[in-house]
Amino acid sequence: MINRLLFVLLLMSVSSALIADTTPLTWSELSAGQQQLLKPFSDQWNSLPAPRQQKILKGVERWEKLTPQQRQQFKGRFERWQQLPADRREKVRKQFQRYLAMTPQNRENIRQRYQRFNQLPAAQRQQLRQRWNNLPPKVKRRIIENRRY
Repeated sequence: MINRLLFVLLLMSVSSALIADTTPLTWSELSAGQQQLLKPFSDQWNSLPAPRQQKILKGVERWEKLTPQQRQQFKGRFERWQQLPADRREKVRKQFQRYLAMTPQNRENIRQRYQRFNQLPAAQRQQLRQRWNNLPPKVKRRIIENRRY
């Protein structure tokens, strides 16, 4: 149940779309499955603003569509997220907001580069990471400022 709550909270924090529905749902209007997943919210559900309820419900829908394997992967990622120091999580959130602000073409280019990188052998990925980590900060900044997506 804690994992479900954490999943829902994570989805709320990264969701960028606001749902236009302004009519809040009462707890009794939720399906039995939704109530089960949202049990940690049962006491406060009726007082939540409609847009927040909609975000949470959208997260529940996404969770229900995941396979058991995908749910396990998500739980592992979320546990790693929780272990990050607060300043690192904030940095990741800001990077994600910058990513969302990019054009769709730039985001697609980044996804393709990420996929190509992940298809490299582990030793080659490690070598590239090491080369990056060994660069002086000024050089890293210059590369980042001049990158083309």
